Amino acid sequence: MPIIIGLFIVAIVAAIVILMVLPDNEDKRKNYLAQLAKLLEGQCDLIEGTEDCYRVQFNFRGKNFIYEDIMEEGFQQRRFQRGYLKVPLGINLVLSFTERERSTLVENATLRNIGTGWHKNLGNSRSAKKMSAFDIYTNNQGLVDVLMADEEILNMFAGFKNIDSRGHPFMALDILEGYLILRFYSREGFKPDLIDLQDNVSRIEGYLDLLSRMVDKIQRQASDKGFLQ
Repeated sequence: MPIIIGLFIVAIVAAIVILMVLPDNEDKRKNYLAQLAKLLEGQCDLIEGTEDCYRVQFNFRGKNFIYEDIMEEGFQQRRFQRGYLKVPLGINLVLSFTERERSTLVENATLRNIGTGWHKNLGNSRSAKKMSAFDIYTNNQGLVDVLMADEEILNMFAGFKNIDSRGHPFMALDILEGYLILRFYSREGFKPDLIDLQDNVSRIEGYLDLLSRMVDKIQRQASDKGFLQ
């Protein structure tokens, strides 16, 4: 009996020590946002109309980027954290990817308003095969034809394909309302990884470089093919 009591006391002491040592999740979150704002020479502000969603606005290579850290409500009202890295494309374009066989179940109002789904054989490259599971939703099929024919752009999108626990593919990168948007996930195994970014905010520089190059590439293709006036 004394041994059991002793073990119980040790467990309580250990729990107290852990609670004292581990940082509060909210403090950790605010600390990483402060580090991010400092690194990017931007300003971190509470998003108007929210209680705990934040936005960092900054300039990178002449482009006005936005990083948003959002608390969202999911299944059974469970809250989860997600990051959104956004940059204006300068083109009125929507390009979104939905799993092909489940596309008829899409209920997103934004997608309902941009026209019918469109899918075509994107070619025989390894990148195109990675994207074959998706329907493409767009408000400008002609321009998207051009973009999806570009191997480099196709590779950039394909690099952010994920598979959920049920085996369904989904994309972390798309274009909505003229913004190129990359989502960061707090769930292990999805890319890009928000927890990884929190642990080392300098990792965002690689994503900034990629999105900046994508904007330049898309604008150049749109201009060369006559989609920009």
